[in-house]
Amino acid sequence: MSSLSGSIAVPANALSVVVPVAPAMTLYTPLVTPSWTTATGVAQVTPGSFTVVFSIPAPPGALLFFQIQPGAALGAPQGQLETLGSYLDDLRRLLHDPNDVYWPLSDKVVYINKGMQARDRDTLANRQHVPFTLTIGQETYTFQDLGNAQVIDVVGIALLFQSTRVVLNNLSYTLLTASYRAWKTYRGIPEAWARYGPSTIWLGPTPSVAYDTEWDVAVYAPRLVNLTDVDPLPFPYTSPVPFYGAYWAKYNERQLPEAEEFKAQYDSKVLEATNSRVGMTTSVYGTDFVRVW
Repeated sequence: MSSLSGSIAVPANALSVVVPVAPAMTLYTPLVTPSWTTATGVAQVTPGSFTVVFSIPAPPGALLFFQIQPGAALGAPQGQLETLGSYLDDLRRLLHDPNDVYWPLSDKVVYINKGMQARDRDTLANRQHVPFTLTIGQETYTFQDLGNAQVIDVVGIALLFQSTRVVLNNLSYTLLTASYRAWKTYRGIPEAWARYGPSTIWLGPTPSVAYDTEWDVAVYAPRLVNLTDVDPLPFPYTSPVPFYGAYWAKYNERQLPEAEEFKAQYDSKVLEATNSRVGMTTSVYGTDFVRVW
């Protein structure tokens, strides 16, 4: 039997779309390609339709091109994104508990969300760019001031000075105080920042103007609640999550040797994900290269 193909319009700003198929098709695998740049995932495959989720909302006039390959197992995984439903399927396989007999569904949902939280903490791969305006005379800011309660840490801060974007130096609190906070009443252009405690940032010097800044922050992903809720990170950052969930399940059961095995698998998957990134080259032309225009 040959494959079928077609396209479907996706409403503007949609994060998912249901693609209808012939009810007679019960065994098939959908392959999808969106008309805009986004990661995709198939959240649910049924005899009458399948659901595709997107990491970036659809722009106006967006299309989803699809191809149906008959004969594959119903519900075969496809795409880069994982949903709560697909994570639960993976966790059930790891725990050999397909019917949620030994661990209730509510517990497994908690374990999956703990796995995503641990992944975000250990990889810092879930990043956001936060525009933020400083307050005149205020030298301390908390993560909550940025308007995002999910912030784990600040990676970098850039100050917008007229038409220039200046990256602030990241110093220790002690060095920041010695270098930029010696004069208690002085205000100027912030040149550096320092972490202080779990969620406070100090700037130096104290801002003399309400400067616009850009904060590069690492965040926790929102909790997954519905089966079609999507993990914002793609593969390979999805690989560690079910293993951490299995670790929590076995730890809660006091099966410590098995729990440690799953934790070791989680650690291995985190290393695989972080080490899969392409390395950076300072300059392919060397430090002595001079470009003449």
